[in-house]
Amino acid sequence: MTAACRTGPPDTADWRDRAACARHPEPDIFFPTGRGTEEVQAKNICGRCPVAEECVREAVRTGSMGIWASTSTRQRQRRHRAAPTARC
Repeated sequence: MTAACRTGPPDTADWRDRAACARHPEPDIFFPTGRGTEEVQAKNICGRCPVAEECVREAVRTGSMGIWASTSTRQRQRRHRAAPTARC
């Protein structure tokens, strides 16, 4: 993820500092243009990440694009549509 993508309010930034992608020298791979080598590489890096749960929650909450917690934008959108909605 790019530095701009990974910055946030001080109370939420700490998990991002521990993210595997925060140390990656080529952040563009987390924003692949197709389903190719970059997507596979990004998902492999995410697979070793200690903060994947926080990451996917943030991606869903913000509607972020790209690979977050080994999921693509399309995968997160499908999960969100399939999730039951809460009723009050």
